[in-house]
Amino acid sequence: IVTGDGMALAYRHGVPLRDMEFVQYHPTCLPGTGILITEACRGEGAFLLNKEGNRYLQDYGLGPAEAKPRNKYMELGPRDRLSQAFWHEQRRGRTVNTPQGEAVLLDLRHLGPGKIKERLPLILDLAKQFMGIDATTTPIPVRPAVHYTMGGILVDIRTASPLAGLFAAGECSSVGIHGANRLGSNSLAELSVFGRVAGEQAAEDRE
Repeated sequence: IVTGDGMALAYRHGVPLRDMEFVQYHPTCLPGTGILITEACRGEGAFLLNKEGNRYLQDYGLGPAEAKPRNKYMELGPRDRLSQAFWHEQRRGRTVNTPQGEAVLLDLRHLGPGKIKERLPLILDLAKQFMGIDATTTPIPVRPAVHYTMGGILVDIRTASPLAGLFAAGECSSVGIHGANRLGSNSLAELSVFGRVAGEQAAEDRE
């Protein structure tokens, strides 16, 4: 879980933070838990519904609504667009009220119990454990949540910060490779590459 402690620690010692305004949202998380419901659900064909039971994404230029998932359309549209659509639905009073806040509904029911159990067993477990629902018969309440921050501790290509001896890599740092919005699956690559660089540079600095 990202808490921001690394950034805060550096900031309190006078190290500048960069690009903190660039935040990535994931559109389907369990309200009040911080648990992400994978895009694989929507890839298998899950629908996002408002409280009226409508596939509302077609109202925001992401249509047309089709029975089968299609990349870049409807539920498989860009994360930012889906998160923005939630905000508009909330303003229009078309979200569902839950004890953990407003949500929309991720509906798997039309996929059938067999496919859901075969392809999405972890989602069944998460829905049951954290929301107390059976996702084969009941839609899952979801809402956007912060998923990644592009900004962080200002570092150079060597992962060195302006504070002598402080090297930073991963989500606490801002090496600048992601621009304003990270592409999917690149966070682990960044961490692996720059984590090694940081370790080597720190060892060299120690010498």
